[in-house]
Amino acid sequence: IQAVVIASPTDTHLDGIRRALDARKHVLCDIPLVRTEAQLAELESLVRRFAEAGLVLAAALPWRHVPEFARLQ
Repeated sequence: IQAVVIASPTDTHLDGIRRALDARKHVLCDIPLVRTEAQLAELESLVRRFAEAGLVLAAALPWRHVPEFARLQ
């Protein structure tokens, strides 16, 4: 396993991102990645650590493929 997808509730994202970094896995995480300013500061630190480790931390908005949302466009 080279990468993980984090598609859990937002309040669990930071823990999942931390665990993936510790396991040296790339991450694709649903948005929002975090909800608060305090969480944002921690996320910024994690982003730097991912870059230093040569790992990808990416955010995804999967709703664009949901038919109900496509009709709204």
